[in-house]
Amino acid sequence: MFALKAAGKTCGIYVILMVLLAVVAFGNLGTYDFWDGWDDWDQMADLAMASKDFSYLFSQSRLYDVRPPVDLVFLGGYFLWGEDPAAFHILHIGLHLLASLVVVFVVYRLGLDLELSLLSGLFFLVNVAHFRAVHWMICINYMIALIFGLGAVLCFIRSMEQKRWLGPTVLALGFAMFSHPSSASVVGFCAYLSWRRHGSFRKVWMESWPLGVAVVVFAVLAHHISPPHALEGEGVLSQPDPIRILTNLLWYPGRLITSAHWISRSTSGNEWAFWELGIGGLFLIGTGVMYRKRVFPVADWLVWSVVCILPFLNNRVDRLAFGPSRQLYFASVGTAVALSWILRTLVDRQERMGQSAKRWVFCGLILLWIGFSTYALKNAEALSIYFGARGYAFRADQDRDYGRRAVQLFEQALAHAPGVVPEDTYIRLGTVALLLGKFPTSVFEAGLERNPEALDIQLFLGVAAFLQADEDVRKQGEKRVQKVFEQSTEQETFRHIASLGYHNLGVYYKENQQMSQAELLFRKALFWRPDYFQALGGLGTLLYEENRATEAIVPLQRAVEIRPDHVQTLDLLAQALYASKRMKEAFDVYRKVAQSSPEDADVHNRLGQIAWMIGEAEQARRAFEQAVLIRSDHKESWQNLGNLHYQEGRLDEALQAYQRLVQLDPNHEAGLSNLGQLFYRKGQWDDAIRVLERSARLDSGNIQTHLRLGLSYEQLGMYDAAQTVYRRVLKRHPKQAEAQKRLQGLKSSKPKGRNRVRRTR
Repeated sequence: MFALKAAGKTCGIYVILMVLLAVVAFGNLGTYDFWDGWDDWDQMADLAMASKDFSYLFSQSRLYDVRPPVDLVFLGGYFLWGEDPAAFHILHIGLHLLASLVVVFVVYRLGLDLELSLLSGLFFLVNVAHFRAVHWMICINYMIALIFGLGAVLCFIRSMEQKRWLGPTVLALGFAMFSHPSSASVVGFCAYLSWRRHGSFRKVWMESWPLGVAVVVFAVLAHHISPPHALEGEGVLSQPDPIRILTNLLWYPGRLITSAHWISRSTSGNEWAFWELGIGGLFLIGTGVMYRKRVFPVADWLVWSVVCILPFLNNRVDRLAFGPSRQLYFASVGTAVALSWILRTLVDRQERMGQSAKRWVFCGLILLWIGFSTYALKNAEALSIYFGARGYAFRADQDRDYGRRAVQLFEQALAHAPGVVPEDTYIRLGTVALLLGKFPTSVFEAGLERNPEALDIQLFLGVAAFLQADEDVRKQGEKRVQKVFEQSTEQETFRHIASLGYHNLGVYYKENQQMSQAELLFRKALFWRPDYFQALGGLGTLLYEENRATEAIVPLQRAVEIRPDHVQTLDLLAQALYASKRMKEAFDVYRKVAQSSPEDADVHNRLGQIAWMIGEAEQARRAFEQAVLIRSDHKESWQNLGNLHYQEGRLDEALQAYQRLVQLDPNHEAGLSNLGQLFYRKGQWDDAIRVLERSARLDSGNIQTHLRLGLSYEQLGMYDAAQTVYRRVLKRHPKQAEAQKRLQGLKSSKPKGRNRVRRTR
């Protein structure tokens, strides 16, 4: 359409235009000061550890997959600007711009003319189908992988002519694989290019097998160095599902088209529709037709799109990103090329139009397409804000500041593009807001104006009525909730939502020490959903903290029946049973807790305490020994172990336990007192005096410590010192019989050789 030349001036103008378009389309990302979703949080936690110890990048304890090229880019950014999400977003935009320019270079070198190559890079830059790959910081791996993957394709083309390019091909492929494993699809495309060139399976095998071997080696190595809990390659490694594979084979190409340069709520989620599968089928058919008609190199890049979705075909629906966006990053290169070719072909075939008119129409279509894309990308930001809010909402139980941030982001998403964000936005906003006790009524009322039939909004407005002290307002709120339930065709869903709302409001009142209100709301949550684990646990915890341990047992037992392995609930149930004097039951529960938390010293210590109380001394000893084996500095367990040994007459073992306790805490009053008593009982008077003097200084009111100290002085003939101790006791406790008796005895007997024996210090 335009006689463009691959000159420096053309490239310079194009780069400037691309930079300006990137700023317009994605500039707002540079203002985002929040982490997105879940993976960004894990990545930042890994970076914080790696910044202190570089070897942590390859640790099996890290939270996220090991991806060396990506990790190095992230770590460089972390050292430059720390945990600044806005700066990482700017880095992200820059890498996406770089990837778009690499697309231009590679498609041009593979035979596309300059005009379509430049247009392909432009359409790839503003493609909406992969917007999550640009918005989500962790998806920087897709960009780096695409850059290296396209580099591998370019090197492979040259290696078919000069074998010395095979090494660079494998190297680029390795960097791509270690950035994202889906880069394995590059090998399939290279094999296709070899077939296109030679039409011989033998040639394809000879030119492609080194790449296939390299991919397997890289994949195994990447999987081996990543922590076992990483999700790397989950779709490939999970049990194949033919129905799922076939569905995804149609759905991915369909979503690639339905969300290419526009966005709506129906194409922003991870649910597929039959019409979308139909579009995907037409895409596959169209790719075959283009190949048969030899419309090259456009057909080559359509094949690229198909090949690049193959690694994701076995993904479960819950593993598909909203959009699905990030997983279409590679594939959207092909649709960008195809779109460029289609637009130009449609205009070029208009025989009634002159060349000048065709150029104006062509430019108008390009600008219109860019306008659509930019507008859609701006709306898509609402989805990214929504996902960021979900990440903060998930952590609201840990930190209420996260909850407040989640509310702000949910409100921002609704204000930004209410027609794009998922329908559950109000539900998520409501649950977090109730947890904070600051319900955004105006936002929900505005939502109700837009959609008067939205039962979930009406329900939350009913639950939120309990933030008011007015009893009439509360009753109206209850009636509203009941009315929603009666109108709903999905009553179980609304039972769940209502119970969640009441529970979160109960948590708010409990944190503000309004226990009667909290108890009322926990019970309302259980009215709507009797098996709601969190509400059972919340009610049980409240009753226990209110010294109503006997009442707490019933909800806690029901909670344990629902989740038998939930350690915190088991532990609280055991404590409630213990406080209710139901020792044998408490012991049985604590044994389950110890089985579920074999590395928790506190649990073993409590198990030992209860075992001792019910007469299971041997079980108690094993529990205390296990506790100090797990944590050699567990002072309470050392004290209990010493007391048990002392009571059982094992004085040497008791002595070792008390000495270890005092070693850990030289000012441990009970430890010093018990150790001094033990030295006294063993006749080690000097040691007894040394320890008991320290104990007496720390706890001047402990009568037994002072009496043993006085008796120890007497044993060494230090009668004046003994009398001083007894007088000190009588000064605080004038009627203390033992001190009176010992002091009177020392005065009346007037032993000869008084104070002849002196203790050396």
